[in-house]
Amino acid sequence: MKPLSYQSKLKAVDVIQRLDFFKGISKFDIASLTKSEQLFWFGERDETIMQVGEPDDKSFYLVLTGTLDVYDKKKNFIRELKGGSFLGEIGFILGEARSATVIVHEDCILMRITQEEMNKFPLGMKDKIKDKIIEGLAARVISLNKTCAVLYDNIRKGT
Repeated sequence: MKPLSYQSKLKAVDVIQRLDFFKGISKFDIASLTKSEQLFWFGERDETIMQVGEPDDKSFYLVLTGTLDVYDKKKNFIRELKGGSFLGEIGFILGEARSATVIVHEDCILMRITQEEMNKFPLGMKDKIKDKIIEGLAARVISLNKTCAVLYDNIRKGT
């Protein structure tokens, strides 16, 4: 991945303002993000963003533009991530090794948020990001519970 130029950062900030992930955060606070040298990154098609089993660097990513594909350790496709999605939050929170491989499907702009960067954010922005991570994790748990219920049902029925 390559860091974005200042001009590209300005475009990224414009995208951020339209994402639900940052709804309710002031334009001033969002504009302050351009000061960081290590926050905005460009990923090219077929580039690997993270590899399953890789030690975590206490960071997670927010997809601003483009598309990423997520694969499990057996290289099975899990899901597609688009603008407003995030990845790597388990490692960010728990410091565990990466649980999936993520590959750029369509050129993308990402925010790479480290613990250090997060600590520089205004309090309201930090809280909003934490809330969105919690919402995303809860949605995944609900989805997995539904999948488990269907599988359990199929096993019980012998299908």
